[in-house]
Amino acid sequence: MRPRKFMLFRRSYTLKNVVLISISIIIFVRIYCVELDETSDTINVVHESKHSVAEPSLKLLFKILDVTDEPFQFHWIKKRIETSWGDWIDAQKKIIREPPSKNLTVLIHLGLFQYHWGETALSGKASLGELVQWSDIIVATYLLADFVDVSSNFKTLSHLLKTKYYDIIITDIIGIKSQFQKIWNNEEYQREKCKLWIIDSFGTQRVFNEAENHPFGGLQLHLKQFFTFYPHTMDNSFMGFTVSKPSHTACRKTIALVYGKRSKFADQYLNTLSLINKSIPVHTTTDKPIKGFINHGILSQGEFQKLLCVAKLLIGLNKPYEGPTPMEALANGVIYINPTFKPPLNRLNSEFFENKPTNRNISSQLPYLNKSKSSNVFFTNVSNRFDVSINLKRALKLHPKAFVPYEFTKKAFLERLNIHLRNYRFCKVLTSSCFRQARIYYIKSIIGQSCEQTCIKRKLFCNNFQFAFLKGHQEKCPNWDDSIRPTANIDNSVNCGTSISDAVTACTDYIEDGSIVCPCNQSSKKHSNMPRDCLKS
Repeated sequence: MRPRKFMLFRRSYTLKNVVLISISIIIFVRIYCVELDETSDTINVVHESKHSVAEPSLKLLFKILDVTDEPFQFHWIKKRIETSWGDWIDAQKKIIREPPSKNLTVLIHLGLFQYHWGETALSGKASLGELVQWSDIIVATYLLADFVDVSSNFKTLSHLLKTKYYDIIITDIIGIKSQFQKIWNNEEYQREKCKLWIIDSFGTQRVFNEAENHPFGGLQLHLKQFFTFYPHTMDNSFMGFTVSKPSHTACRKTIALVYGKRSKFADQYLNTLSLINKSIPVHTTTDKPIKGFINHGILSQGEFQKLLCVAKLLIGLNKPYEGPTPMEALANGVIYINPTFKPPLNRLNSEFFENKPTNRNISSQLPYLNKSKSSNVFFTNVSNRFDVSINLKRALKLHPKAFVPYEFTKKAFLERLNIHLRNYRFCKVLTSSCFRQARIYYIKSIIGQSCEQTCIKRKLFCNNFQFAFLKGHQEKCPNWDDSIRPTANIDNSVNCGTSISDAVTACTDYIEDGSIVCPCNQSSKKHSNMPRDCLKS
């Protein structure tokens, strides 16, 4: 008996062939997630991202890191990620992840590795602080974005930029100055710079962002494109890093640990350390031994955590500034002696801050803790024996508990990064962005005061995205109607005669002989430098 034939696409097929074709079509549909809109005959093809294909995989993440020409540079980063991978996955399950408007592609480029920085860091010749942050950025972006590439050298970066498209490029100032600007000509930089997120430990203020000849400035970006280590000025974005409470059992707190890997940091504070050593043994983890104290040398992450477990005190001695170790110590229930600076350090009186693109005044080794309510922090003039003695006696009587501010947890880091990924678009105006849609409180500054100072005084947050709504209202009474901002809540102090300069686009800007109308938002209670309206809960 001859097999029955079927007509399909104007060709004749046997029943067997028709079945095979049908199966192939079904497989094609499953692979490409074909969705049929019930209200139309249109078929929308959506390619599967890594989130829909499989659960996050540490093996896959490490494979991404190993693609680089020099994978050994990521040894420290991989070790940190591997140790905390389970905590990251647990945190990811707890956050509210906004659905992406499209597949989000991100390139992460570590420009600091250009100078074999990874090797020098591990040998104790450079701080590991930046690697702590980069580790968290890499793992969090992998968990939240749809497609991620990582590079650490010019060759890999050049290849990726010429062969792939990215929505967001996360890098540092070294990467931009020495690598991206060699790959892109000026026209390309002007076109592509809106994709950049700059990891910038100490922050960048407007005057330096616009300065053409500043070694770390002149990038001419939106100030929110700079992401800081700690929350500094409200103009920049806060990226941060994470710390965790230890999983090990309680240890006997029997030693004082000196903060810093370079022995030269202690040179002018030997008398202070000798004074402390009379009450509690002083230990160091420096590149060279310091006579009279027990030195453990440069330690691995795990070894250093074990030492923190038995430490009662972490002794700050001026440098390094604004690093992660004090937060890690507080998470381990260690009391932190935070050195104070009078007068505060800034680019005019400190060689270290001389070329930093900020006019901030640094009042202590870790000024973020100025607003901390933790009893584990003692602000101390470490050059003053009396001040050291008083605070030492008080500290040794305490039995502190572990302290981790919420915004330094993994859940908070993922929340914050997720909000930035979904709401930051600098290549076009994203009108749905929560930073633009946040309810505005227009408040008039006093003469000579910045909007940051004005908003803080009212316990509000200065949102520099919203200065755009104030443009064109110079030297006249603004008409705050729906055409300007439908959710405006007008402060009574705003009246005719208010001077609003179109040149004011930053929260730290001020007019010496005039006032500014400032766009203030209600602050998030859990996250610094973020409007409350950006959080779902």
